[in-house]
Amino acid sequence: DRWGKDQADAIWETANVKIVLGGGAGAQDLRDLAQLIGEYEVQEVSESSSAGGPKSRTETTRQRAIFDASRLRAIPLGYGVMLLRTTAPFILTLTPWTRRKDASALREQRRQIEEQLRAEAQRRLESRSLAGE
Repeated sequence: DRWGKDQADAIWETANVKIVLGGGAGAQDLRDLAQLIGEYEVQEVSESSSAGGPKSRTETTRQRAIFDASRLRAIPLGYGVMLLRTTAPFILTLTPWTRRKDASALREQRRQIEEQLRAEAQRRLESRSLAGE
């Protein structure tokens, strides 16, 4: 909403790495992602015969979506699909940061950053007050 649809589309289109998680509800977005992910070929065989007649076997090759919109929407928690430049899409297994070996260090870094942000916000408020704004 901040940049508008055209700018949001431009950001998405220029991203070198795209990670798709489940839960999306925009039907057109999901269809677009399914098309972006692509298709694969499936060999289909059908056999038929008539009463007392010879059997007939037909082989055809069809294109199927790797992920259709409903499968993309239903990607389970802890998984995602990565689209990386010109490589084929692949499935990611995601680990929550709280389960990483360095989780305590990440918590501490987050605390420090939040403290710095609060201090900076306080400095800005004080400088506005002094300037009479």
